Parts: sequence; structure tokens; C-alpha cells
Amino acid sequence: MVKISTTVSGADAAENILIKLPTELNRQMRKAFRSMGNVVVRRARQLVPPPGYPGDKPELTPLRDTLKVEVKEGRQLFAVIGPKAGAGGGPHGHLVEFGHSIVTAAGVDTGYRAEPHPFLEPAAEDTRTRQDKIARNAIIAMDKAISDG
Repeated sequence: MVKISTTVSGADAAENILIKLPTELNRQMRKAFRSMGNVVVRRARQLVPPPGYPGDKPELTPLRDTLKVEVKEGRQLFAVIGPKAGAGGGPHGHLVEFGHSIVTAAGVDTGYRAEPHPFLEPAAEDTRTRQDKIARNAIIAMDKAISDG
């Protein structure tokens, strides 16, 4: 009969990393999504038409002031970027982005169309490189956080 014995070293360290991983991943990704969203929001504020564009309602909060980022978690972690509902002016952001039919106060279609003024999609595209860098830095920070502990 042959006896074989083995010693495993570092198992405790590996176990600690595996325990920390989900929490650290969530924390770093939330931080990254918020940072990436803020980059898009800053650019979108530069691109959105200034107050006073045709169809703007001066009594409402300017559209640029309603742009926000919100990180949410459902089955996946995700960021919602755009006009914040209930902000006194943001709910019409899609009409500015994509254009719309012009209707009277009574809701009658005039047959005219407001031209689109895209600001969110171009903001996301313009900032893609910066967003990628933020995501890479989050992965590096996560790796460092779980390795240091």
C-alpha cells in the first residue's frame, strides 16, 4: 500500500476572496455605473437645446436641469440616464430627443412636426471611451480590494 499525502496552502485566502467577491463586485459596479452615467449626463446637458426652444414651457424646470442618473438593481444591475420624472419639466425629454407631432392645447394635430434634437444618444456615443475607462478602473479597483484583504 502506498500512502500519498498532500498539503494545500492558501485555501483560507482563496475562501476569503470568494466570500468578498459578490459584495465587492456589486459595490464597485454601482460606483462605476454612477460615474459612467454622470459622464453621459454632463455631455447631454451640453447637447440639449437651451431653454426657450420652440415648444418649451417656461413655467417648467429646464430640461437640462432634470437630467439624472439612477443606478437600479433588478435581476441585473443597470443605470437609467435621462430626464427625471416628476422633476417639473423632464417628462417631455423623449419628445425633444425624437421629435413629435405638434398639437394644439385641445389636442388637435396641426399636421406639423417638431424636429428631433437628439441629446442622450449622442452624449452616450461621445463619451464611450471615457465610460470604458471607468469600467476598466472599476475592475482594477475590485481586483485590488479583494486581493488586499
